[in-house]
Amino acid sequence: MAFKGKLRARDGLFCPGVGLFAPLGFAGGTVKHNTRQRKNMKFSKPDALCLALAVIVAMTGAACRDPAAKGDAANTSAASQARTFSEKAVAVWERMLGAESLDTAIRYNNEGIRYHDQGNYPKALELHQKSLAIYEKILGQEHPDTANSYNNIGTVYKAQGDYAQALEFHEKALAIKEKVLGKEHPDTANSYNNIGLVYDAQDECARALEFHQKAVAIWEKTVGKEDPLTATGYNNIGLAYDGVGDAYEALKFYQKSLAIREKALGKEHPDTGATYNNIAALYDEEGDYAKALEFHEKAVAVWEKALGKEHPNTAASYNNIAFVYEALGKDEEALASRLKAYTIWLDTLGAEHPHTKNVLRSLQRSYEESGQPQPFDEWLRGAVTTPALGANASPLHTGGE
Repeated sequence: MAFKGKLRARDGLFCPGVGLFAPLGFAGGTVKHNTRQRKNMKFSKPDALCLALAVIVAMTGAACRDPAAKGDAANTSAASQARTFSEKAVAVWERMLGAESLDTAIRYNNEGIRYHDQGNYPKALELHQKSLAIYEKILGQEHPDTANSYNNIGTVYKAQGDYAQALEFHEKALAIKEKVLGKEHPDTANSYNNIGLVYDAQDECARALEFHQKAVAIWEKTVGKEDPLTATGYNNIGLAYDGVGDAYEALKFYQKSLAIREKALGKEHPDTGATYNNIAALYDEEGDYAKALEFHEKAVAVWEKALGKEHPNTAASYNNIAFVYEALGKDEEALASRLKAYTIWLDTLGAEHPHTKNVLRSLQRSYEESGQPQPFDEWLRGAVTTPALGANASPLHTGGE
């Protein structure tokens, strides 16, 4: 895949779990699981107390995680609290309800979403796979909740850059949803959207546009044109138009998305930051660097506050703003910004991820064009500090694509 440089914010959709004590701070439907079994469950007083504690712990963790619940969103302290509370909740759920109960599967699923939000993709994948194993065993391979697990695993694989696996799992989810829910259901549209994003990530933008338009047509009809879900579709249609070189249509859809998100979610929500990022990248390509810088700075401010300075999405902003700095002749600022992006991606995504390898090439080009006398590998070894590297490891990726 050719590297276009700037990274757009692609809005994939997760399917949160629902069930006992649902939704635990996550938006979800109203699916009932094994009601008869739950009705006949009996607990001793100590067991009941532990189960109640799990609910309180889980709700506290969810409140720490939910960007809509507090102005500063998921800052580092809140994310740490959410991790502590939620892990305690899962432990109680496993003990009280069993490691293979549907309610435990829901907790695994929602924990997986939280780890994905924090950029910890290996842990997210582990939890979603545990959730899927339970759903397949209890509900079968054609249940909508099993489809949701396929969807969420596909979304994590995409984040890791494994597009073949991502497409496989999203297509599994889509096949179930089309059969069980129908082709006009909002959840089916989620799968159209996510498949579109996988195609877009592989530069198959015309194919991506086809799937995004399907998703938006359904959402406009079922949830309305002012819903944040529809705004997600508008953003991603803009992304596809941008990919095929239609800047006019891309900007039109980005602006439609932004108007809804600013109104419904606020100007400091991570999704609003995503649209700021995409508008900025478009202005950059059109040569309007003042506008590009304005929107990139908005995106950086939102993501630093909402996601933290070490999140992969924040790194995308650092990478993107480096291109604008270069265009403006601010080479030192560009190099520093690109180094920040590389360090974060190396630590969170690993050296083999496409983002990490691509920004490394750009970083090397920027450094060597600056005329510095020190060899690039020596400079980088001294500049990069990340837990991903051992004491004697090199930050350079030496393999090809």
